[in-house]
Amino acid sequence: MTETAASRSTRTAAVANLVIASELEEDRVVALERPVTVVGRSSDCDVVLTDRKVSGRHFEIARVGRHYVLRDLGSTNGTYVNGRRVSEGVLRLGDEITAGLTQLLFTEARRFEKTARLVVADGENADGFVVEVPLADIERRFIRDLRRDGETGLAERLDVIQRLGSTLNNVLEVDALLERVMDIVVETVSCDRAYAFVVRGGKLVPRVVRRRADLSGDGGLAVSATLLSQVMREGKAVFTRDASADERFRGGDSIHRFSIRSALAVPLLVQESVLGVVYLDRASARRAFEQHDLHILALICNHAASNLSNAQLFEELRVANEQLRKAKAEILEWNLELEEKVEQRTRELEAKTAHIVRLNAQKDELLGMVAHDLRSPLTSICGYLDMVDQQLDTGADPEQVRADLAAAREIAAEMTDLLNGLLDVASIESGRVGVEPRPQRLEPALEACRRQFEVVAAARGQSLRFDIDPDLPELRFDRRRIVQVLCNLLHNAVKFSGEGGQIVVRARRHEGDVVVSVADSGPGIAPERVEEVFGRFVRDVDSEHGNGSGAGLGLAIARKLVRAHGGRIWAESRPGAGARFYFTLPI
Repeated sequence: MTETAASRSTRTAAVANLVIASELEEDRVVALERPVTVVGRSSDCDVVLTDRKVSGRHFEIARVGRHYVLRDLGSTNGTYVNGRRVSEGVLRLGDEITAGLTQLLFTEARRFEKTARLVVADGENADGFVVEVPLADIERRFIRDLRRDGETGLAERLDVIQRLGSTLNNVLEVDALLERVMDIVVETVSCDRAYAFVVRGGKLVPRVVRRRADLSGDGGLAVSATLLSQVMREGKAVFTRDASADERFRGGDSIHRFSIRSALAVPLLVQESVLGVVYLDRASARRAFEQHDLHILALICNHAASNLSNAQLFEELRVANEQLRKAKAEILEWNLELEEKVEQRTRELEAKTAHIVRLNAQKDELLGMVAHDLRSPLTSICGYLDMVDQQLDTGADPEQVRADLAAAREIAAEMTDLLNGLLDVASIESGRVGVEPRPQRLEPALEACRRQFEVVAAARGQSLRFDIDPDLPELRFDRRRIVQVLCNLLHNAVKFSGEGGQIVVRARRHEGDVVVSVADSGPGIAPERVEEVFGRFVRDVDSEHGNGSGAGLGLAIARKLVRAHGGRIWAESRPGAGARFYFTLPI
């Protein structure tokens, strides 16, 4: 009896008991309610024994915290615990104490607070009878049975009881606990079949099965539902020596089908609640269960019930902890998802904010550009009008007056083009662009552009050539808008090709599209800026050939109009090799 073993098997938050069995006096149960309980033959002892082999003050049991400690008080014959002489030690539940000729059993008090209701029936009394047996009385009867069994049987069965505490305590898994309980049961009580059931959802569920290997059958559950139902219904231990002749079970088909002759069924009872049932049976009438089999099974089940309750509580706690762990993991996952969504939303907001900042910058740039591009022409117009006014006063040459008015009119037309371009961009971006396609041929639109820019190119000493495939198919497009696209491309080509430059316009059929290209001999565009030139307000200024005039809206408008027709537009260029702009119209 070591300190470790005691700490494993002593759960004494409640008062413990001593069960006293002696040939010299009546058996009794003493509650260890005092801090120190002295046992001896002297009349001033707390527990007085009549055994002359016992010293006046033989030993004491002191409650120390949650444990009970036995101390020998210098007795003449010594104090023995489970057959070993001790001077001091921590008691375990089920320990047998020997003082002189008197045997005492150390048990847990709350195990004697209830009554074990035993239903006993045999062939001699077919009506059966019910015996209300206190559990403490079961302990006393069990000690007497052990004494009658002789020293060998006593040592063997006491070993079983001692193993209950050390074997069952600290086993917190239900199946493992029941496995150990049933190991002890089948080692202690001889039987053909043994089952441990637990209550789940109001029904008995088998968890552990033991059966003799030589029994016939397919390995199925050969148990009397009739007996189990009575145990569950009444919370009583059922004992029958001959179930087949027992009037109570006459309607039990399972008893006859499984050839059950003698059976024991003891509830695992905690505070009037049936947690499970241990069931044993024998098929041979010559090997019927006896009263001492019932006593020892009840004792084992009595010890096992509280351990089962603890194990079930632990299992519920483990399940709750697992659910808590999963819930925590889900919450963490939700938090991560939420953080990711917040980060994504933050990135989107940052992108939108950056876009708004860019738009504001473009707006400021536009306002500055428009202010400049409108102020300069207006200044020129006002200058020409002043000159005309002076010429009228001085009687100047009418031709000169007309020339100055024409110049003012041309500048006003450029301002109108600028404003129209701004309005076109606004209309296209708002989805209000007026594209009205209809079936027609492309050649007339190309010819209109050629006539418009032929004179302009000639005035700059440039060569303008149109190379059109004669077999172009009929297309669906808005002529006014496609002419506008071509004019924007030709305007850039004329502006950047410089004096003596060459401009070539081609139209070819390619797969499912007609491809129109405008090539110039200007300074070209850096590869990294090719895509950029289709942006709004982008001016490509070349110190030698270009003057940077215009709003930089032509290519942006051209791209939006081509896309509105279901086509695409792009450019190919490299510095010093001119540029070639393409757009497609679907056939």
